[in-house]
Amino acid sequence: MARRRKLRVNRRGEEELPEFRLKPQTKRGILVVLFFALAVLSLLSLFDSAGSLGRIFGQFLGLLLGTAGFLGPIIFFALAVGLLMNRQESKDGRDVPVSNLRVYLGALFFTLALTGILHLLAMRAVPDSAFELVKRGEGGGYLGLLPAMLLFGLLDFWASSVILAAVLLGSIVLFFNLDLAALPGRLRSVFSRGPGETRSIPDVKINKMEPLNFTTTKVVSPPPLPAADEEPEEWTPPISLDELREKKFPPTNWVVEKLFSRQTINQISAPSNQGKTWIALHIALCISKGEKVFEQFTTEQQGILIVNEEDPEYFLKDRFLLLTDKNETAELKLYIHVEKGIKLNEETTEKLISEMKERDLKVIIFDSLSVIHTADENSAREMNEVFSQMKKFTREGFTVIFTNHHRKKSRGPYKDDPQEQTRGSTVINAVPAGHITCEEKRDGDNTIIIIRQVKLKGAKKLGPFQIQIDATESGFRLFYKGEHLEDVDAAARLKNKLYAIIQESDRWLGIPEFKELVGMSSDKAIRMQLSVLVTSGQIRRETRANLKNQSASIIDRPKTKGNEFLYFKISNEEADGELGISP
Repeated sequence: MARRRKLRVNRRGEEELPEFRLKPQTKRGILVVLFFALAVLSLLSLFDSAGSLGRIFGQFLGLLLGTAGFLGPIIFFALAVGLLMNRQESKDGRDVPVSNLRVYLGALFFTLALTGILHLLAMRAVPDSAFELVKRGEGGGYLGLLPAMLLFGLLDFWASSVILAAVLLGSIVLFFNLDLAALPGRLRSVFSRGPGETRSIPDVKINKMEPLNFTTTKVVSPPPLPAADEEPEEWTPPISLDELREKKFPPTNWVVEKLFSRQTINQISAPSNQGKTWIALHIALCISKGEKVFEQFTTEQQGILIVNEEDPEYFLKDRFLLLTDKNETAELKLYIHVEKGIKLNEETTEKLISEMKERDLKVIIFDSLSVIHTADENSAREMNEVFSQMKKFTREGFTVIFTNHHRKKSRGPYKDDPQEQTRGSTVINAVPAGHITCEEKRDGDNTIIIIRQVKLKGAKKLGPFQIQIDATESGFRLFYKGEHLEDVDAAARLKNKLYAIIQESDRWLGIPEFKELVGMSSDKAIRMQLSVLVTSGQIRRETRANLKNQSASIIDRPKTKGNEFLYFKISNEEADGELGISP
């Protein structure tokens, strides 16, 4: 009879089963094998070669991942490889226990972000179909449903996509434990070597052991190859102050009078949807026809080249049809590059300059700056490279105009420097000789654009002025309306508008009427300015109940309250008791 194995007795005298302990390396190895097996099983299920269990597993992945179900094998394989590589050795070569949480979190966030993006794309056209897509195995499945619904309910499609894309990239960095700061240097070291060129060996000291003593041998890397001879630029001596004072310069030669001078770089900046492209196209048409810009500033007729990398061709066609008569376009020297992926570099700059010379064009317009380069706009060095390409146009006698996006909208007069609103490096504001900003406003039924000239080299800057856009049967007309008074802020303009409305009305008006007449959805600012007018004695205020008892001329609306305040003008007959109230 076999002897019974004795069990371990704890301190309380109780018998315990022997512990089943595994090394961390063994646990990791089991998980690696498990995830490899799941990767193979999911791969076979895609080809319906894993039997009934495989089909069930494939259907489960389809519900969980949606159209990304085919990535199941890749995700499981990546987990296996990530766990296998997630190890650290001590100085003596032994494995040091490490946490696998980084690998799991990286894989989880990667899967959620990827399926979320797929579900956003699938539900973009019909947002209410989010759950139906999951049932049909489309979109990003149940995993993609959660982030897509959460973000789409709070943000729009593009903002949600940007957030999920950032999570996707961040998960890759987390999963592979990447050092982003060292990544550019490694890439440069790889791509900077030519074919067959080996990596240079740094200076190394090797201790060579000999009998009875030690000697040191120094291994030196081979000297670098000599750089190609470069022709030095021609050096010219400086001129004295007297010579500079006696030097004769021609008067300022304007492309657009008082706005943009010839052979310079110029900027039109504004937040999104503030009229930058309208202004740029209007200026291009006026210069090509030799007409006044905004019917105010003279131009010299010249050929134009537009490089637009933001808008599709049909978009530009519609705008040009609204801005000009199609019978005029045949004779205009105006050419357009649209969505061709043009980036300013040595090659494209030479091609553009060659085209302008061939077609006798003198002005080039880039719309917009952010899409015609691959530089970091916060880097002064990289943006200097971009503007060095633009300066090649001015050296050839051409004028450059580019549009640029603001970081944010101005919150009021003098609260933000218009140049400081421009995003990116200060180089973007330092290089241009001329710079105007646009701000779209509503003036009753009219649309106006406030133009502020924040920079002009070589001449006195203009004060802010207004451009009005009139829509006629033949198209859009942009014309100079007059100076813009910056000292009249939004509150003062609202107060003046409310006072004018009350003076023109023969009936007592309430808040709903004012909201409709001034085109505002909120009543807080309206109530505040009406209180200012009442306190200053410029208008009269009474409750609806009191006015009904006095048979006043008021506007009847459904669901009115007796304590509602109504407002009326103070006329010359007030002393006689006639305040819009019948005797």
